[in-house]
Amino acid sequence: MIKGDHVKKDKVSIILAIFLLIGISLLLYPSISDFWNASRSTRVSNEYDEEVANLSHKKIQDILEDARAYNDRLLNRSYPTTMTEEELADYYEQLSLENSQVMANVEIPSVNISLPIYHGTSDNILQSAVGHIEWTSLPVGGLGTHSTITGHRGLLSARLFTDIDQMVEGDVFYIYVLGEKLTYLVDQIKIVLPHEINELLIDPNEDYVTLLTCTPYGINTHRLLVRGHRIENEEAELYLISEATPVKPVYVALVLMVPLSIAVIILLLYFDKRRLRKEQAKREIK
Repeated sequence: MIKGDHVKKDKVSIILAIFLLIGISLLLYPSISDFWNASRSTRVSNEYDEEVANLSHKKIQDILEDARAYNDRLLNRSYPTTMTEEELADYYEQLSLENSQVMANVEIPSVNISLPIYHGTSDNILQSAVGHIEWTSLPVGGLGTHSTITGHRGLLSARLFTDIDQMVEGDVFYIYVLGEKLTYLVDQIKIVLPHEINELLIDPNEDYVTLLTCTPYGINTHRLLVRGHRIENEEAELYLISEATPVKPVYVALVLMVPLSIAVIILLLYFDKRRLRKEQAKREIK
């Protein structure tokens, strides 16, 4: 009976340790997944930059010229939000590099976001990245352009555009495309219904980029639009308080919690086993 009790207590300890590990894993999953996705985004963006760096000046100018010509064609479309198969095929050819599916990168210093931008808004893209809405202007700048970049909020696996609701008018964000840096100053933040698209249409006299996501958080019945107009890169320094990128507390907690959790489990198992040995020794003495 004593041996049987000892085995049962060992099993209980193991089961408790397993449940503790599962609980810790579930607790840390969002942070770990977001950290992995952020690392992946950085790698993808760096690969894009490397490929651009290997292109000739003429090749880059040819790609940009094609993209600007494409944007000019958008101004004359009768139905701005619908695209034929031929138009979609033309779209996916624009800003397309041989070894990268990225069309540009977006950086938002005020909320510590830096992400690659992909063509289109398929579920596959939006689960781990941000996409460019097909019927809007390509993000290459110029009067008569209005590009819209969209990303999810509240995904367990990635932060993406979760924090853009913290942006305010006067913030700046950047688009990096083919080695060029385009700076935008936030001048309008609006919440609209999904079918209300007037705020995304092109103004022939403006150079806009809008960041779009769902709102309210977790409900997603409306759309949050954060619009910026193009300014000179040098002007951006007036709006940036600091260029330092803070380390997110969640990552610090993650680094500390993993080894601490493992240490706690080891200690619990050690003291539990020690207790069982003492109990067994007492029984043997009796």
